[in-house]
Amino acid sequence: MQEHTQGSASLGARRPPPEQTLRQQVARHELACRDNPAAFVQATTAWALGAWLALALPAVLAVLAMAAALAGWWMDEALWPPLVGLLGLLLGWTLASAVWPQTLPAGGKTLPRNQAPRLFSLVDRLRGAPPPAPPRPAGAPPQPLLPRAIAAWRQHRNPPLAVQLDSSLQAELQEAPRLGLLGWPQRRLRLGLPLLMALDGPQLAGVLAREFAHQGRGVEPRLAWIFRLHQRWASLSPAQRPARLSAPGADLARRLFYRHLYPGFEARALVLAQLHQRAADACAVQVAGAQAALQAPLALAIQQRYLDQDFWPRLWEQAARVPEPDAAPLRGLRVLLKDSPRQPAARRWLAEALKALPAQRALEPSLRERVAWLQGQTGDEADAPAALPAPVEVPAVPARSAAEVLLGSGLEPWIDMLDADWRHQVTDEWRAQHAAHRRRERLLHELADADANAPLPLADLLLWARLARQVQGPGAALAPLRLTMARHHAIGEARYLLACALLDHGPAVQPRGRRPDPTPSQAEAIELLQSLANEGRESLQYTQALAADPHWRLPAAQRLEMVLEQREDFEALKPVRARLRELALEAERAEKVLRSFQGEQQLEVAPTGLRSRHTGTLPSTAAQLHTRLSARVLADTLALLKSEPAVGKAWLLRKTSPQVRGWSLYLMVIERSHALLQPDPAQWSQLLEAKIQLPLPVAVVDLAQPYWQDIGRTDLVQAMRSTEGACIYTAEAPK
Repeated sequence: MQEHTQGSASLGARRPPPEQTLRQQVARHELACRDNPAAFVQATTAWALGAWLALALPAVLAVLAMAAALAGWWMDEALWPPLVGLLGLLLGWTLASAVWPQTLPAGGKTLPRNQAPRLFSLVDRLRGAPPPAPPRPAGAPPQPLLPRAIAAWRQHRNPPLAVQLDSSLQAELQEAPRLGLLGWPQRRLRLGLPLLMALDGPQLAGVLAREFAHQGRGVEPRLAWIFRLHQRWASLSPAQRPARLSAPGADLARRLFYRHLYPGFEARALVLAQLHQRAADACAVQVAGAQAALQAPLALAIQQRYLDQDFWPRLWEQAARVPEPDAAPLRGLRVLLKDSPRQPAARRWLAEALKALPAQRALEPSLRERVAWLQGQTGDEADAPAALPAPVEVPAVPARSAAEVLLGSGLEPWIDMLDADWRHQVTDEWRAQHAAHRRRERLLHELADADANAPLPLADLLLWARLARQVQGPGAALAPLRLTMARHHAIGEARYLLACALLDHGPAVQPRGRRPDPTPSQAEAIELLQSLANEGRESLQYTQALAADPHWRLPAAQRLEMVLEQREDFEALKPVRARLRELALEAERAEKVLRSFQGEQQLEVAPTGLRSRHTGTLPSTAAQLHTRLSARVLADTLALLKSEPAVGKAWLLRKTSPQVRGWSLYLMVIERSHALLQPDPAQWSQLLEAKIQLPLPVAVVDLAQPYWQDIGRTDLVQAMRSTEGACIYTAEAPK
């Protein structure tokens, strides 16, 4: 059954979405900034001051009203003090969420200054802080008043900075405003010990200099102030951080601010962020030199991909065998991370990083833009060229890491401390993964026995292949995938998984100069990927059109590009990359259309193989044949929903659109339970979406979010809830 629902007039209006409006404003401001940068900076500064004063003045008026009321009460006035006091209370109440104090995020260990004097000396020098005064000996005469006052003023302007060490590959100057949107921040430098172990001294100095440039050190003060203001206001938006006070009216001023004042400032700040980032890179060049400033981001890009694609996956594989975490990751990273540019995949990782694009509202430029500008600084060019001026090589491995130089003998205790802290943090997740691996092993044997008795449906065959790969490796997935291809030849997921298993199980792909012809398994995999990537270019037969699934075309083209790069087959790469751009645009358009809930919505029940809650019947044989879901596939998702106390009821719907034929998005609609402790609506749906392990694109719809509680979306919400057969989970009533 299909449901065609029409949104309210506001949903169906032709008003452009916020992202489109932002892109239009940014494009217009880029032209204005290019024509007259100084005037644009001045106008943006005036806009930011106006937005800040729009919050500061009501706060000052609220304080003055309360002070006047107290003064009137002290002078025994009878009439006006209560009225003025009530006005001040109401004004302050509407500003409560806007000026609510924020705290620095938890995590890491504070590094005492006496344990790393060389590191703190570098930090103080880069941020322009005065060195700490040496302790005065006992019995020394008191210091004169004027020098003491000057030293105290310098200390107040640039107080000592706390340094927090953790196990990340990042350096970040964190701040938490004591007055919310109005500012007055407390700051802390967060340093990852892997970062110190990955870079040498000059490279680390360049990274820190760039970070301190965001606080105005060595750059144009107005650009740095606008950059910090944008960071603060973006992090405190209702979408990122919900109101601490949920009472009516307490969040009024903040919501009005983000609805009417912040969007115009954000578009301007995103334009100026590019100028500021170049100024920050110039500071890194000035401090560390052009070579070190260029090599640091390249090395970090390689090392981050080494961690994400090699080190951490291999480490977490141990959870299948060991029930409790006993690894010491930082102990191993002390050598492995610094030597990661020597890995065979380092060139591919660097190429991937150079091709990556920044997010829509990201303040950081892409690595390619940074490298182009930094390379331009080594020559006569002042601006970043359109293409890289010189080939980018994998950076050399440093002789000594910054951790060895700056921490000295204190490095070993800190490695042991952070390793113990890591084991404590991941214990619950480690145990959960160990238990999940045991469940997969049991399910794998169950699927093999069930298929021996009767042919499994398509969803369970694909599940069998995925489980075999996870538990036993890519070679074990070949048999169930061959079986799937024999029974359902044109299934896109089976063809993609078979190609990946053939490539991962066999020998490494070699360049054509070493091996002119690929191995038979590699040739079969390349043929599968090519047919899948090119699917849809020509008219398909009826049976092929029924089984065609456009979701797998882009992954197939991406894996094909990787194989041809390893083969160094540059002639074959040209059409593949052209097709890859087409598929990326198609996938982006499909996601945009399917995640938009404006106008008419086309929803249907997701065939799951579960008995209907209303009729008690199973889906038809045809529906089971073509669905990617079954009771076994949904078992982990149902267990996840059961483990979440906030889930009261869940529906699974399939959303399609005639604008993007063949594409679909599965909606997990969640109705909250009556539990007292409820997670934050602004972030919980994203966290839950990341936990759902389904071989399909899934979006979680949390009906507790303000977006879905809007009266204009009542009809759409009711259509989701009333779709017959869509309910897959209902929490048991507490006894």
